[in-house]
Amino acid sequence: MPDENDFAARLNAVERDVALARTDAAAARSDARAARELAAGTYEELAQVQLALNGHFRVLNALRETQLEHGRRLDSLEARFDGLEARFDGLESEMRTGFSVLNTGMTQITAMLTILIGNTGQNDPSAN
Repeated sequence: MPDENDFAARLNAVERDVALARTDAAAARSDARAARELAAGTYEELAQVQLALNGHFRVLNALRETQLEHGRRLDSLEARFDGLEARFDGLESEMRTGFSVLNTGMTQITAMLTILIGNTGQNDPSAN
């Protein structure tokens, strides 16, 4: 017949193991509950971060569209400026030609007046 002390010792060991298993199971349930709470909080934070990122993407896309529009407008203004610059160069050349013609005419008028005054015998009016 088996030894009754041996049976009692084994029964005590099994009861200790069961009590330890119950304690471990309670701790595991508590840990699982805490993990679920952390996961839920993380999910909410992740959703908030995703909303913020979506907002940033929308802002960046709006900035990109604005930059593209400004680029098109600058290109248009640059083309207009180039046209104005060409017109200005033409006007400047025309002005120089006009002043040259005017200068030639004034020189001829001065020469003719000098000859006319010399022929009539009049003195220089500024000498009086």
